[in-house]
Amino acid sequence: MALLLLCVALNLAVSVAVLRCPLYETGQKWCQIVLIWLLPMIGPALIGGFLHSQFDSPRFDPSAGHENEGGDLPPLGHSADGAEHSPP
Repeated sequence: MALLLLCVALNLAVSVAVLRCPLYETGQKWCQIVLIWLLPMIGPALIGGFLHSQFDSPRFDPSAGHENEGGDLPPLGHSADGAEHSPP
């Protein structure tokens, strides 16, 4: 019984973390949640580990902002002269 409660708690915790993650689209989040619940012990370990590795990467640092560190490319949606453009 304790193992079942631990499994459900782990699944819930990882599911909530996936839902709160800003890195994934809605479809990706639901696919990961389905995987978590279909593979009760393995799913949360895989998805939780992957989620943790993404947040450790400096590429996904939310505090980094949108500055152009390289200096050669303007941010998405902007031209080199700073004017904002919408995608075609």
